[in-house]
Amino acid sequence: MQQVVYQVRPQSEGDPGEIDFGFYVIEDDAVVTLTDINGKPLGNDCNQTIPPGAEPFSIARNMIFNRRKNDPAANFNRRIPYGRTGWL
Repeated sequence: MQQVVYQVRPQSEGDPGEIDFGFYVIEDDAVVTLTDINGKPLGNDCNQTIPPGAEPFSIARNMIFNRRKNDPAANFNRRIPYGRTGWL
């Protein structure tokens, strides 16, 4: 099992940013499967065949990022950036 750490939100003034992580395994040198921290597969939709010349790490990172992006609950507690507009 291998771990992927990726940036969800970059840091900015007054905000340290956010990172997230996920786990994956490579099966038969041909398929990337996303897993939980215990190595249990996350589901049938969490497999992707590795195309020739592709890096499994990049495939796993993109799969994890897209899974989070498509999950409405993942952004519920996100920080809301307010600009420095003030009163005019």
